[in-house]
Amino acid sequence: MPYIRVRSTICPSIVADENGVPFLAVGSPGNWALVSAVAIAISNVIDYDMNVAEAVNAPRVYRDQNSKNLTIESRYSQETMDKLTALGFSLTNEGELGSHVGCVAAVYHKPGDKYYAAADYRRFYGSAAY
Repeated sequence: MPYIRVRSTICPSIVADENGVPFLAVGSPGNWALVSAVAIAISNVIDYDMNVAEAVNAPRVYRDQNSKNLTIESRYSQETMDKLTALGFSLTNEGELGSHVGCVAAVYHKPGDKYYAAADYRRFYGSAAY
């Protein structure tokens, strides 16, 4: 549209270990939630020890910029949703696999091990590694 700046519509990310060796490549196609979707997938691998398929397909949430509006998938527990509401967030339930929380494709590799690729169930696309 005229006179409107476009946000970045890509979010390629490479994650390296403490020695600088890359072990995870993650990306998301363009939508408003791409940065948070990639960050959540990376956190799932590093902080929660998920394999790459679990990490990209785990439940996600997206917060509208500068607001207390959250788009959240129904796979979160009711307890989590209740606590978010108690904190003042307004929740929009996206169903089991929501398209408004971003989509991710990723490749994971540990030195000496296989490459593993995973693509988000939220879209009809794939990821490959060899």
